[in-house]
Amino acid sequence: MKKIVIFLVVLLISFNVFATSFYSGNDLKRKINSTDPFESGFSYGYISAVSDSLYKSSIAGFQMCLPKEVELGQLIDVVKIFLDTHPNLLHYTATSIVAKALQDSYPCTQKNSR
Repeated sequence: MKKIVIFLVVLLISFNVFATSFYSGNDLKRKINSTDPFESGFSYGYISAVSDSLYKSSIAGFQMCLPKEVELGQLIDVVKIFLDTHPNLLHYTATSIVAKALQDSYPCTQKNSR
């Protein structure tokens, strides 16, 4: 019985740590606008990772179809503008916000569908 209680305590603690590890739109906005190169670099890598994942499949129902010529700097600019113009969404996960911003800017149409 004691082992089960210890297991449950450790499990609950790990869930709490895991739950706080998600980044919100507020977190991403702070990082993307930071003057600290590590913070801004993190946000660029985050956007790149979501973009790469979104390019291969959908995320939370979002999908995009990027033209071949699009560069990472453009994707970062799209997300920055989206964060600035949609403050009402910043409490959502950063992943879903990046996916929404990219989908809005690079929607899949019959012409450029996957």
